[in-house]
Amino acid sequence: MQKIQKPHPDGGLWTGRKVAAWVSKETKTCVSHVTGWHYLRRLGFTIQVPRPSHAQAASIPERGIWKKNA
Repeated sequence: MQKIQKPHPDGGLWTGRKVAAWVSKETKTCVSHVTGWHYLRRLGFTIQVPRPSHAQAASIPERGIWKKNA
């Protein structure tokens, strides 16, 4: 758990594949990437990705104009 709390050595986020590779290396057994994902979920980690904006959303200047007129 403490190892996963820190950033991955490559600088990216921990993924199921990275957890599985680390567990495989530490335990000298074959661990599936799905099992790595289950380990992450069991530890309380979730995907943290910003929600995409709508394709037809107003730009920032247009939002400012709307706020002034509203």
